[in-house]
Amino acid sequence: MQSGLSANSSRAVLDLAISGLGMALAQGVYCAQALEAGRLVRPVARSLELRQPYCPTFSERGARRDIVAAFREWLIGECVRAVGSPALGAAAQRRL
Repeated sequence: MQSGLSANSSRAVLDLAISGLGMALAQGVYCAQALEAGRLVRPVARSLELRQPYCPTFSERGARRDIVAAFREWLIGECVRAVGSPALGAAAQRRL
């Protein structure tokens, strides 16, 4: 059984994050306005270069939640493992 909210479109995911009901992993082009307006914040400064880049975002209130911090730490660890560079993790930690 799944708990919590889920959405099947980028717009819906961003709307949920803006409302403080979760976080979003989204392409920069979709969340740029909300980030610039301060409706969303990024937990990490660095974007990953992917064929279709995504960046995790959530409300400022959500950023203070322990579960969001745990997700951020997990995501950084996964990126470090994927890239194979401990320096990436250290650099990301300095920016947080």
